[in-house]
Formats: sequence, C-alpha cells, structure tokens
Amino acid sequence: MPGVGSRSRPTSSPGGSPAPSQISHLHSTRPWLATTGPKNRRKTTFTFRLPARARVTFTVLQVAPACRIAGRFRVGGKTGANRIPFDGRIGGRRLSPGTYRIDARAGIGPAVLEVTLVLVGGGAPSRDELASARRRDVCSASSQFASAGGDLTSASAGGSGSTPNGLSSSGGASSSSSSPASSSSPSAQGGDNDNGATSTSDSVEPQIVASGPTGGGSGNAAQPLLVVALALSILMLGLAALPQAALPGGPRMTDLLARRRLPVALAGAAALVTAVAVLLIQ
Repeated sequence: MPGVGSRSRPTSSPGGSPAPSQISHLHSTRPWLATTGPKNRRKTTFTFRLPARARVTFTVLQVAPACRIAGRFRVGGKTGANRIPFDGRIGGRRLSPGTYRIDARAGIGPAVLEVTLVLVGGGAPSRDELASARRRDVCSASSQFASAGGDLTSASAGGSGSTPNGLSSSGGASSSSSSPASSSSPSAQGGDNDNGATSTSDSVEPQIVASGPTGGGSGNAAQPLLVVALALSILMLGLAALPQAALPGGPRMTDLLARRRLPVALAGAAALVTAVAVLLIQ
C-alpha cells in the first residue's frame, strides 16, 4: 500500500522567511490501520524532514465519527529524515475505529503538516470504503453549520450504513450524535506527555436512581391511631350531648356523667383534634 502524503498549513514566519524549525514532507507509510489482525496491519511509520534538531509534537484529532482530540505525543527530531513508528496507541491506550487527522509541528514554529489515517475494527477495507472514510470530517461539517447558523447536531446525524470494519458505506457525516459543545470544536483533554500522549477522559453521564414511594411506613403506622382517636371523639362527644334521662347505666353512673359533661366534652374535642392532626400528617 503506497504511503500517504501530507497537507501543509502556512509554513513561513510573519516576516516571510522560513521558520528555523520548519517541518516538511510528512508522510504515513499506510493510509489505514487495523485494531486486530496481522501485526503489519496494526503499524505504520510517520516520516518527515527537519532542517535542524527540534521537538516535534503530534496531535491526533479524531474527525469521524466524532470530533475530539484523542491525544498528543512528542518525539525528538533529528536533522534530515526522521521515521516515527505508530501502532494506533497513545499513552498505552488504543484508539477506537474511525478517521483521524494527525498534525505535526516542530517546536513552536508556524509550520503544521497533517496526514489522514483510518482505523478499522475488522478486515482490510475496500478501496471505496477507505476513500469514503478518508473524506469524512465531522469537525469541518460542524464548523460549516456553525458559520451558517444551522443546527450543529445535524452535521453528525446521517442515515449512512456501516460495514463490518466500522466504516460508513457513504461519504456523509457521522451517524453518531454530538452535543454542540463537543461537535463544533474539539476539546483538548489532558496535558502533554513527552513519553506519549495523555489519555482522554470520558464523560460521565448522570445516573438517576429510582426510589420507591416515600412516607408509606409512617402512613401505615398512623392508621390505628387515627381510628382510635375518631372512635374516642365520637363516644365522648356523644355522651356529653345526651340528655340526662337518656344516659346509660344506673343512678350513680347517670349522676356522675351528668356532673362531668364538660370534661367529657373537652376530652372528646381533644380526641377529634388528634384525629384531624393525624389525618393532615398523612
């Protein structure tokens, strides 16, 4: 498989002279990598040239099916030709299938070169599948929609099918939905690491824990108290309201109840108030 050439951005300093740490001729020996299978399909080599020794920073940006910075790594570049092996891992973490743009910058110079690399999850992609995957760029689509005032989420919503390799069967935008904050511009996660790129942190969705009905136990416990309070209030208020001739019991009981009408009525009223309070608590 032939190597993949680089695309460059502005490479000269503001004064018009070439930057002293300008990087050039960035290539990848393979246009795609597999996450499984033979070892030769899981490795590529980035080649580039430097006019002088410099630290070269590689930024790995996933452009499909999501738009995010997957990580960064730095290497010490030497004068002349350089060869940097890459196995689809950053900081020991394997990249997920998708389309990636790898940017390379030497030192703090303005020169930035980029190559496109496709990671597949299954067997070798066909020529059409590879070409379609290399054209996919959610980041560019989101930027275009943002400048036009459109819905950013529609840039990543599509009806294209997927193949066993995890590649879209059409050249449309990604079918996975992204929030405007994540699709309009890639968010850098983690700092730089000279020994490898830092891992990106996954977002944590809030969890909703279902809970049963509240207050059930207290309501059940209050039922007997409510019944007793209502019964006592009815009994005492009824006795206090009966005429003396209709009071139950013998003469002594009748005389006692006749002289205690007020306390009995007050006790009945207190029982009624208690019943009402229990009912309101429920």
